[in-house]
Amino acid sequence: GVGQLASDGRYDAVLLTCKAYDLEAAIAAVAPAVSQGAVVIPMLNGMRHLDRLDLAFGRTAVLGGLCQIAATLAPSGEVRHLNTLHTLILGPRAASQEGVAGAFVQAASGARFDCRASGDIAQDMWEKFVMLATMAAMTCLMRATVGEIMQAEDGAALMNEALDECDLVAHAAGHRGRPAFLERARALLTERGSNFAASMLRDVERGGPTEGAHVVGDMLARARAAGLAAPMLRVAWCHLQAHAARQEAERA
Repeated sequence: GVGQLASDGRYDAVLLTCKAYDLEAAIAAVAPAVSQGAVVIPMLNGMRHLDRLDLAFGRTAVLGGLCQIAATLAPSGEVRHLNTLHTLILGPRAASQEGVAGAFVQAASGARFDCRASGDIAQDMWEKFVMLATMAAMTCLMRATVGEIMQAEDGAALMNEALDECDLVAHAAGHRGRPAFLERARALLTERGSNFAASMLRDVERGGPTEGAHVVGDMLARARAAGLAAPMLRVAWCHLQAHAARQEAERA
């Protein structure tokens, strides 16, 4: 859930780590701090949240950021960290933000996670968006891990088609994946025996809300706006929408 900030203090920065479907509540919760000069460092998946935060607080108050972590919400409500990956990457979207980005990295230097500043945070965010949209689209559509998908006759081919679709969308936005990223992503997404799957699949399987609209749906919307055919994204988004419709009907 989204809590409330203390009303008796000033803040330099707000680290925003909510799920996309909680963004509106989070904006309301942190608005008092931002109104007093705090900047927002969002770690949400995808790119769409930047437009909403810019509208709420102004672009100069919103940095770029991403989190690299494998975690899941247990039935008891606790967050379980699934491996040793725990990295925060942030960077300025305006020259006026460079100081606070560096100060945040310095302040986090003693924490038990990795934190670094990026010289091109938009590119880094787009590359994560491409990777996550591919992973979420395929593992949710197939209801399977990467390793299980690779056991299918056309598993690797379809995974590569999905990755290429998403990368073309990034290219249209001016952020095509760098060669090293694409090589790494392709290797991870086609690794035989891998138990890797998007956390969105776990959300689907337990019947909870998902970030489907914010990740797969938004990537498809950007493909359409750029005039790109995106058949893998179309099927995956249709699947997620149909699943959500069934959930809604069952709750009624």
